[in-house]
Amino acid sequence: MGDVLVSSPVIDALRHRWPEARIDVLVRKGAADMVASHPEVNELLVADEGELDSRDGFHRWLEEVRRRRYDLGLVLWSRFAEAWLLWRAGVPHRVGQDSRLTYSWMYTHRVPIRSEHGDTTSHWVDCQLDYARAVGADLPEPFPRLFLTDAARTQTAAICAEAGIEGPYAVLHVGRGIPLDREKLPPEPFAAMADAIAREHRLAVVLTGGPSEIDVVTAVAETMHEPCVSLAGRLSVPQLGALLERASLVVANDSGPMHMAAGVGAPTVGIFAMQSDLPRRWGPWRGEIVRPDRFRCSAACRKETCARMTCYEDITPEMVVAATRRALRQR
Repeated sequence: MGDVLVSSPVIDALRHRWPEARIDVLVRKGAADMVASHPEVNELLVADEGELDSRDGFHRWLEEVRRRRYDLGLVLWSRFAEAWLLWRAGVPHRVGQDSRLTYSWMYTHRVPIRSEHGDTTSHWVDCQLDYARAVGADLPEPFPRLFLTDAARTQTAAICAEAGIEGPYAVLHVGRGIPLDREKLPPEPFAAMADAIAREHRLAVVLTGGPSEIDVVTAVAETMHEPCVSLAGRLSVPQLGALLERASLVVANDSGPMHMAAGVGAPTVGIFAMQSDLPRRWGPWRGEIVRPDRFRCSAACRKETCARMTCYEDITPEMVVAATRRALRQR
């Protein structure tokens, strides 16, 4: 979800360059909510997970793209299937990455991926805009925006009322887009963060997480000393966006919801505890970062393979509170 959301300025850049163009977006189902309500998208085309990798699914989309007779196609992170789709469909101008021996030759405009050419500091928003720049489109002030419907806002207000959430609140999101449990992600550091936020800003704390993160969020809630409400597993993606939009403050792990919070304009703090995390590339756009002063793990340690993320114990509540103050001043 985060990848798609931070790519949304590409849509704005194309609209800025060609105000009268028809702009359609093809996205996988799991991330469709990130651009479903974007006002510059004429039509959202949603593919099932793995559909382009199947013979029947590929040919269905091939006929659909061919029928629409597009002038230009941009593939923001491609595999062979997407490059082959545009080439076979006869799209005359095709933009994609430059470093894939088996299929980059199918693109008419080949874009160097900064992260594959030694760049470790450019934000992914800027990296993605390179695709639009390849065809003469750009934005002076890009901003990855998440657009919400009134229905999502109304539904979220009802959920908050039912849960007893009244008045200003802060959101703490502990998920990282991978399966988590109490053993892999210790609850104590997050409970201490939440307690510190509640005391510092006199805000109620709402804990969020997906259906697979209920267990770890419950562990954080049970470890806290200050009152909190857990909405883990109770919100759809649009409803989560509406909850973040209403928040006075959002503190989140490096994750899709962190980018969602920044995209709806909430004061946002991103937590990047692992040495392998890349905060300058993946931090919240116009948000604040919390990073340990030292690392227990090596740069080779990855969130997918780490057995127990003890690195979060090196992020103190004081560090988080200082970052929340900066985020509120920035707003």
